Amino acid sequence: MTLTLFLLNFHKIHAAWQLKIYTRQLVSDIRYIQQQSIMNLEGDLQYRIKFYSKYLDNANKYQIWRGNIEIVKEVKLPETLEMYYGGAEQPFNPDPDDPTVRVLAYKSSGEIATNTGTVNLRDKINERAVGVVVHRMRVRIGAPNEVAY
Repeated sequence: MTLTLFLLNFHKIHAAWQLKIYTRQLVSDIRYIQQQSIMNLEGDLQYRIKFYSKYLDNANKYQIWRGNIEIVKEVKLPETLEMYYGGAEQPFNPDPDDPTVRVLAYKSSGEIATNTGTVNLRDKINERAVGVVVHRMRVRIGAPNEVAY
């Protein structure tokens, strides 16, 4: 009985920890592509993040792209988390090759080159969610925007 309670609590604590870690990683990755866009050391190759939400087959991940030619990093969320969009409008811009994929990119000035938006991450075990809000030159962690797409 005690072991069962311990395992149940451990599972909940681990899921909450994953939500915190993956949210911070996403914010860090967004800031990374912003900084790469400002430095623009690769000429015209723009850094971007492509979001594949829970509503797509084999999704619940995001990728950092260098231009349209190279995936620099791919982050797959664990089974306990799901990624979805929130807000009155679809966030960011659709990928020209796949309109179900949303793309976030920055200008060399550091300002957002696509639409602004919120990406929500939800811990399915504890039913908690956080929003990663991207607006103009800022990114922050806040409350989730629950109008989901």
